[in-house]
Amino acid sequence: MGYSATQFMQILPMPGTHSYPHHLPAAQAWLCDVERTMRFTLKDLLKDSRLALKKMLTKRDKWVKDWPGQMLITSSQIQWTTDVTKALVTAKEQGEKKPVRVVKRKQVSMLRKYSEAIRGNLTKIMRLKVVALVTVEVHARDVIDKLYKLGCMDVTAFDWLSQLRLYWDK
Repeated sequence: MGYSATQFMQILPMPGTHSYPHHLPAAQAWLCDVERTMRFTLKDLLKDSRLALKKMLTKRDKWVKDWPGQMLITSSQIQWTTDVTKALVTAKEQGEKKPVRVVKRKQVSMLRKYSEAIRGNLTKIMRLKVVALVTVEVHARDVIDKLYKLGCMDVTAFDWLSQLRLYWDK
């Protein structure tokens, strides 16, 4: 899977060749179209990256190679938020913090794989992507560790609500 820059190239009409609202100068309206196209492209890339991540949860090292860094970090944070939220809901239902510990173990295991990758032979760009992702994932691990040590078992607990969480609205 992955992406190709040429997949998303779309030539937008030049100012003066498109009917824009009269209150905007043609160049400004054209730039608005460029921005809108960029947003749609990023949204599609993020959606595809998330789907690829869900299919490759146990093979994240391969997933990292296929996607741009921005998509990696965002997709990973959305997945982390989903996983921790599910663990907290399950922990509350079961009345024990074991589900949070399970998420913590998965996080540590994933970080070990990334650590092995960093020590391996990577291109400069790949190393930068993995290091950036590891930085975010280490923080995520620390948050899970804190939630576990505090005995947090509720999605409405302040310790969870005070964290930066990313969600994907369908």
